[in-house]
Amino acid sequence: MIAGESFTINMFGRELWIPFQAIGILSLIPIFMYNGQKGPGGKAFQRAVYIFYPAHMLILGVLMIIFMS
Repeated sequence: MIAGESFTINMFGRELWIPFQAIGILSLIPIFMYNGQKGPGGKAFQRAVYIFYPAHMLILGVLMIIFMS
């Protein structure tokens, strides 16, 4: 359940209040794991990554049109 700048989770009969900034701290894990070297992957992987975002947005848009009308 989202409420303002935080969200609550009902777990073990208690309501946990978690601010969005606390989740942002999780991004530090891959940042600190970066060793300065380029990762694996070629041109095919690069193209797949660039195509993924617009493709999944198109799919979500079509699903929204189908289910919201």
